Amino acid sequence: MKKTLKKNIEKLHLWLGLTSGLVVSIVVLTGSILVFENEIDPLINPEFHIVSSIGNSKKTFPLPGIIYIIAFYVMIFSSHLVLN
Repeated sequence: MKKTLKKNIEKLHLWLGLTSGLVVSIVVLTGSILVFENEIDPLINPEFHIVSSIGNSKKTFPLPGIIYIIAFYVMIFSSHLVLN
């Protein structure tokens, strides 16, 4: 009786360990793919990462627009600091 119980527990331990090891391996693999998604994506889909310019025109953001955005964020963050 004791030997069969021990063998059954050993088999249960073996199969539960293999199953949980497989689950952990799948989680690790998919997690590492998600972490390195930005590095892997250009290798898988290179056609989506080609940038070509049209003509010699350079599109830049105007300086008054940049100053306006910076002032806006400074107002928001400074009022947030004062209120807290």
